[in-house]
Amino acid sequence: FFQAAFAEFQFPQRLFMVAAVYAGIVAALYYAAVPYRMRDTLQWLYARPIRLRALGGTLAGYGVLLLVVSVTY
Repeated sequence: FFQAAFAEFQFPQRLFMVAAVYAGIVAALYYAAVPYRMRDTLQWLYARPIRLRALGGTLAGYGVLLLVVSVTY
């Protein structure tokens, strides 16, 4: 029913599906190596409510994009 995007090079939509995973892996490695940057990033993010809402809106928009991509895949 559902197919994974692994080795499906003929579908350019697969890049939308894996981009967030790759970005999360890079961020996790960076913040694990330099943990005080994570603290600084969270302090900056929570300093103004609009930043947190913008992040939430961006993630929600990416979720909608993934929904559309998965339907057209």
